[in-house]
Order: sequence, then C-alpha cells, then structure tokens
Amino acid sequence: MRKTGIAVLLMAALAACAHSRPDAGAPAAASGCSGIPSDPTAPAGFVRAGPATHGPGAQGVPAQLRLQRPTQDAERLPPLYVFDASAGMVREWDGRDPATSDIPLEWRQEPEFKAADEAGYWGEVVDGQFYRVPWLGPCDLAQMLPAPVQLAAPPGGLLFLQFIAPRCRDCERLSQAIERTIARHPQLPVRWVQVQTGAPDDGRERGR
Repeated sequence: MRKTGIAVLLMAALAACAHSRPDAGAPAAASGCSGIPSDPTAPAGFVRAGPATHGPGAQGVPAQLRLQRPTQDAERLPPLYVFDASAGMVREWDGRDPATSDIPLEWRQEPEFKAADEAGYWGEVVDGQFYRVPWLGPCDLAQMLPAPVQLAAPPGGLLFLQFIAPRCRDCERLSQAIERTIARHPQLPVRWVQVQTGAPDDGRERGR
C-alpha cells in the first residue's frame, strides 16, 4: 500500500513539474499511456524487442529511423536512452549491481554515457526518495517514433536509442562509446537504433 502511495505521489509530482516546463508537450495519447508527460513506465504494448543489430549473428550496423512527429527544437532532444529486455530504462545509478548484473553498466566508466545520462534525465524527490525521471518517457517516445514501437532490448541484451541532431558535435563521440561497449562484449545481443532528428542542412551546430 505504501509503494502504491509513493507511486501516486511521484506521478503527481511528475505531472506538476512536467507541465511547468516551457517545452512540455501535450499528454501522450498513445494507447495504454497514462497521459502523464515523462512517465517512465512502459505500457505493455510497447514491451517488444526488435532484432539485434550487433552481437552473435547480427550484421553489426545500427538501425536507422526518422522522427515520426517533428519537434519544435530537435537540438534539445536527449542524446541517448538505454533499455533492457523488459523495456526498463537503464541509467547510471539505477540500483543494479555491476558485479552480478548481466548488463554491463559501462556509463560508470565512459564520460560520454555520463553526459548522456545527465542530459536525458531530471531529478525529483518524493516522500524522501530521490528519483531520476526521463525527459522523454516511453509514451513520449511512442508519439515520436514510427510504429511498431520497440522499447525492449533483445533477450539478455541492451537497446541503445540514440538521437542524432543535425551537425551534432557530440554524436560521434557517443557513437564511439557505444561501439567500444559492443566491442568489449561481443556476445551481448545489442539493438542500436539511431534516430535522425532532421535533414543535414536544417539544424544548427550544438554542443552539450
């Protein structure tokens, strides 16, 4: 009962904070979504895995997507989200024990992953507990990506969902960090999806 109360308070806090953000969009309308912006819970319909792009038997080439719905400022999209096989968001500090987890938490070592984690999440304290909340939750992503939305990693692996803005100065460094992670774990099934956020000539240079 206490956990339920905390969850309700957290969702209420998320809604209040999200609506206070100047760039907060309309509540997600995808089927199965809560309607609360930045809700980190993946609805059951989105818990599906696409094929691995890297790992045993895979081609070793990232999948390419384009945004289904244009955004007002593609330059401000978070650079990366990482998902596990249950469509859970994997963060720098999410309670996983790197000594026992099947998931290599490389972002504790790679500065590019640390920077992506800082850019992709914001903090909220509810009932004395600190939570890291995504700027874009699974429902937000469902509105932006073409169907079918695949927010689960291949079994026992990882899903890297990388947003690449036009003339992005940091994207190549982040891609290299992902490549290093894949090279260090050749048996790990990985789906790496690069989402192009605009045409090469319609953006401005940016840095984080």
